[in-house]
Amino acid sequence: MVNQPDTKHVHGPEWTILLIGGNSGAGKTTLAQSLGRRFGVPWFQADDVRLALQHLTTPDHQPSLHFFVSSPGIAKSDVWALPTERLCRGLIEVGSVVSTALEMVIAHHLATAKPLIIEGDGIMPFLPARQRFADIEPEAGSIRSLFIVELDEDALMANLRGRGRGYDDKTREEQQTQVRMNCLFGEWLTQEAPRYGLDVLPAQPWQDLQARVERSLQWSR
Repeated sequence: MVNQPDTKHVHGPEWTILLIGGNSGAGKTTLAQSLGRRFGVPWFQADDVRLALQHLTTPDHQPSLHFFVSSPGIAKSDVWALPTERLCRGLIEVGSVVSTALEMVIAHHLATAKPLIIEGDGIMPFLPARQRFADIEPEAGSIRSLFIVELDEDALMANLRGRGRGYDDKTREEQQTQVRMNCLFGEWLTQEAPRYGLDVLPAQPWQDLQARVERSLQWSR
């Protein structure tokens, strides 16, 4: 679902697409909502694309995409018993499929010049680094991106608990495994994103995250 902005904004963005990646629990959704209001731009969750793709495919057809689920939205009972390193690779594999699909969403908004913010852990660093989206070569500055990373496991635990989404249904051990997986994913992003010349910002301190993001967008013009 595309979330509509508050129309009472001051300045529109200089970009058409803003991609916000990062690990779960880093505050991407809150940031996207705030930036959407700030710039008067709708925002979109990459997870919506993942859920749609899982609904239209099967584990046999897209095993990477279905790594964490046996059917759309239903977690495997044994997945959290896997080593956290394997879970992190699974998260990257899922994100790679989602990012490939997001190419068409980005191409559509570039073609129609309709600004959009897309956020989620399904955004891989290779996506904003692409030279073309479908048959469209983006103009300089039309696509901006950054990654928000939280590496404090206690903070991740608190954020995931506060968010809900079935997190409290897991055992304490499963929760800790999920947090560790997300921390490893954050560490991977801090190494991978700079390889593409992309900014990685620490989530904390949260109170000035939006200001730091806006400064980063200005520097990357």
